[in-house]
Amino acid sequence: MVSARIHPRAGGEYQFQLETTNYGEISLHGVYLELTRPEKLVFTWNFSGHPKLELGESLVDVEFWSAAV
Repeated sequence: MVSARIHPRAGGEYQFQLETTNYGEISLHGVYLELTRPEKLVFTWNFSGHPKLELGESLVDVEFWSAAV
């Protein structure tokens, strides 16, 4: 990894600059839309830096839960 910038709050942005073997330097970036600790994380997901990876924005919605033992 070349660099990382992370602001974990609703409306905060993140960006990872990566050096890859196949695509050179690329960026993974997005915006945190919802952080409800410890239950939920919602954010956008984008790649840029190489046409094969630039597929548009995705929405990631993750819910965390634990099963009763």
